[in-house]
Amino acid sequence: MSYNYYLCNPDLNGYFRSLPPFVRNTLSESGVEIATLGELKQCAEHIMLERSMATEEGR
Repeated sequence: MSYNYYLCNPDLNGYFRSLPPFVRNTLSESGVEIATLGELKQCAEHIMLERSMATEEGR
């Protein structure tokens, strides 16, 4: 979904705006179709967890 999709969707806008920029960009560029707030939260948490794990592996 595009960046504008999240900004124009009243159900997703507030949570999307609260996410770190790298999560917003990853979601926008991924092409994943997200229809609900629950799906958005699940995807965002997965992206943040993946980054956290990658950071820990790099130590």
